[in-house]
Amino acid sequence: MLRALLIKGAVALDQLTDALGADPSRVESLVERLVQEGLVEALAGGLQLSTEGKLNASAILDADRASLGEERSVELLQAFHAFDRRLKDLVTATTASGSSFTRT
Repeated sequence: MLRALLIKGAVALDQLTDALGADPSRVESLVERLVQEGLVEALAGGLQLSTEGKLNASAILDADRASLGEERSVELLQAFHAFDRRLKDLVTATTASGSSFTRT
């Protein structure tokens, strides 16, 4: 959850739940615990990491990067960029053609 909040910044609880693909009651419970621990701050309509939460989440991401190694990290980033470009091209083409997406 800390990783997701670091990436997303301020986010509504339902958006965080969707991003995590988790059970809403479990997310709410974890958020309450993280608020009590001072890692997450509740905002009007959303959540964000506290300063301590940002430091903690950054340390987690640093550990993730270290465990992957620089070479593998670069490979994954390049693969993401290729995927991201294809997705943006698809959205642009669909929007230009007047089509719309539907969620299934």
